[in-house]
Amino acid sequence: MSRWYAIHTKPRQEETALANLERQGFDCHLPRARERRLLRHRYTLVTLPLFPRYLFARLDLTTQNTAPIRSTQGVVGLVRFGLHLPPLPDGFVDMLLARDPDAAGLALNNPDWRPGERLHIMEGPFAGLEALFAARDGAARVLVLMDLLGQAQRLSLPEHQLRSASA
Repeated sequence: MSRWYAIHTKPRQEETALANLERQGFDCHLPRARERRLLRHRYTLVTLPLFPRYLFARLDLTTQNTAPIRSTQGVVGLVRFGLHLPPLPDGFVDMLLARDPDAAGLALNNPDWRPGERLHIMEGPFAGLEALFAARDGAARVLVLMDLLGQAQRLSLPEHQLRSASA
């Protein structure tokens, strides 16, 4: 019976490992996510591994030889705990495949807020307060304007702590 197992890859070699494992006949999946990144002073949508340094392979340990996996270029080895090779939970990879059938990538929460848009702060020391979106500040941070102590203050906050007031 085949199950999904995690494969640990070398840093930034998930694509290399995937290509080489598939060339050897292994059924593999590399979940990806699209994320907005600042590249050359411009925000660009890039596709990155959803789980950096990991990919998944469907293996039948009773009939398949897994020895070639650890000598595949880009692969460190199968994820194991001592001698135990744990399968992934049933339905986990199938859920990822259902959300990402063409392996093009899941879109991460990168809202397109406009300058001056009102935002709610959901977490952190300013939770419950409102701010105005000013600009992006790196891959996952934004600059907001808040009225603190009677003056507009510019703060850099993690994007995941903010929600649009209109949503």
